[in-house]
Amino acid sequence: MLNLLVPMISKIFQFFIQQTQFLYSRSKYVVILLLLAFCVSCSSSKPPQTDLKINVQSATRPGLYNVTGSTNLPDQSQITVTAIRYLPATDPQLLGLESDVSYSILDRQIVEVAQGKWETTLNLWQVAPDGRLQEAWQIGGSKIGLSLNPSNEVSFIATFDPAAQIQKSQQQQQQT
Repeated sequence: MLNLLVPMISKIFQFFIQQTQFLYSRSKYVVILLLLAFCVSCSSSKPPQTDLKINVQSATRPGLYNVTGSTNLPDQSQITVTAIRYLPATDPQLLGLESDVSYSILDRQIVEVAQGKWETTLNLWQVAPDGRLQEAWQIGGSKIGLSLNPSNEVSFIATFDPAAQIQKSQQQQQQT
């Protein structure tokens, strides 16, 4: 009886092995197709190029500048508009600076995009304690005796921070 049982078990075992190999060979292709579909669906498309244009005009009063621009960003996107003056130090080692280029932020405004446009007015001057109109670095620099060689030009910069937009959106969702 044992002689009959061994060949029967052997045939069952062979059948089981064949079925396992058949399923494995088929599952290889299924796994490959699933991985391919996963990789294709997870690949990110290139984000659209951000277009941000800036136009600066002096206003009616000295120290005031009208800054306007256009963009392809969606409405309610926030853009930070900044006016800076570069202030190279006459002796950076004396001031303990690693670089000879520093700058002063004269004014900064956050504006929202509406129909592809944005605008703001920047005021570069502040009233000093003696009543004169001066830039912030002039007021602060005179107090600590800095020796700076200010640039003749003011730079106007418009920046877009995508991470800040996400934070704003999350805060708005929490409030509702």
